[in-house]
Amino acid sequence: MGYYHKPFFIRKSLSCDVMEPLRPIIDYKLVKAWNLGQINEKDFYFKDGEFLIKKDFHRKYTNMFFEELMRNREDIYTYIKNFL
Repeated sequence: MGYYHKPFFIRKSLSCDVMEPLRPIIDYKLVKAWNLGQINEKDFYFKDGEFLIKKDFHRKYTNMFFEELMRNREDIYTYIKNFL
């Protein structure tokens, strides 16, 4: 069970609750990278109703997200510690 999310199929509601505050960190990084021209639509392809990152760009996005999460690691740690 979660606090904010209801159980839905196999989704882990508590995991979604804990991850929710991290979403704006990643969203901010994506918008900033888009505006700076660091990422573009050529990094993705569309398949079965989903946009997916091309294999050649996985590392680029993983590194970008990891760096942003590490930049915010103390706030993330404090949030998760206080949440649980």
